[in-house]
Amino acid sequence: MDTLQSNIKRLVATDKKFHEAPVFIAPKEDQRTKKPIDYASRLSEAQRKELSISLEPKRDRDDNVVDEMSIRISHLQVFDLSNANDALVFEVVKDDSMIAACKADVNPLVHRYYIEDKEKEATTVIAKSKLKQQAFTVIAGLSTKEMENYAKVLGKFLDGLSGGQIESALYELADATPQLILDVNNDKDLKYKIFLRRCIEKFYLHMDNGKYMNGKDLVGINEDYAIQWLKDPSNASIVSQWGAMLENKPTYEPNVEIGFDMTEDKPEVINDDEAPKRNTSDKSNTKK
Repeated sequence: MDTLQSNIKRLVATDKKFHEAPVFIAPKEDQRTKKPIDYASRLSEAQRKELSISLEPKRDRDDNVVDEMSIRISHLQVFDLSNANDALVFEVVKDDSMIAACKADVNPLVHRYYIEDKEKEATTVIAKSKLKQQAFTVIAGLSTKEMENYAKVLGKFLDGLSGGQIESALYELADATPQLILDVNNDKDLKYKIFLRRCIEKFYLHMDNGKYMNGKDLVGINEDYAIQWLKDPSNASIVSQWGAMLENKPTYEPNVEIGFDMTEDKPEVINDDEAPKRNTSDKSNTKK
């Protein structure tokens, strides 16, 4: 059956254990009216006239429910939406919590089946492939030092890793979640995040339950607040001092902005007027 056609839908089991045993689904009740949902109202008028089945439960003479409607579904079951009865049953099936709307939406802890949609799956694959290509291009344009800094921000850096191992870790991450690489590459606060990590490495700062501390003084309750602290002009003197210490300079210049030449082993402290702007469109340029 060609499920590329929009009027053909097929259920696919999310796990082999659901391949054999069928599942039974019952029409849902409207929480407001406490009556069965009118699924037929979702169909076109022409299809409603063609219906030969009813989802209403069987009742006795006293209007008591004696037999509720249930729908048997199974792996690779096909629904032809051009058929009125199939279309009605499909409305019930797609609303059930164990049915994912598409493969990309599957939660293995919740869903037993997903609705096969080849066109949507193709679109998802194409979009992710394009993101991967962009992420790979970003990594290919990084220097060894830049890769190390990206790995630190992404939590993929460990002491003792070779340049090749760091590069491999970044490519693996780009293959699985390319957007993470792109987000770091476009992060306007990247230099501050790198600075924080280097200060922690040198013990100028330390972490205490997620907080950034300078001795007993709070720098930030999280990374965002710590970055704001670094940007605060009232802290420029000590931030500049840390920058000088990272460069092993005996003295430091006050009132300067943090900047990095990430192709070098050490960051540099750059005057605000001299700091080049980070160009994300040209990967061959050094990032600031």
